Amino acid sequence: MQKLQSRYRRVQLDLFQARVKRPDWQSLPPEIQQKTLKLLARLLHSRGAKAFAKNRKGAGDE
Repeated sequence: MQKLQSRYRRVQLDLFQARVKRPDWQSLPPEIQQKTLKLLARLLHSRGAKAFAKNRKGAGDE
């Protein structure tokens, strides 16, 4: 019976991966910080503009 159990040993999957180490914001070079902020601002602005247009388009339907 022992032999049979070891033959069908199951492998446990890794359900939780180790956390990815992210760089600390303050340790990034200033030019990278500036570029990142500009990209985030553009992203937020475009998302806000799309949401505004969508709400405005739907407002006339009421």
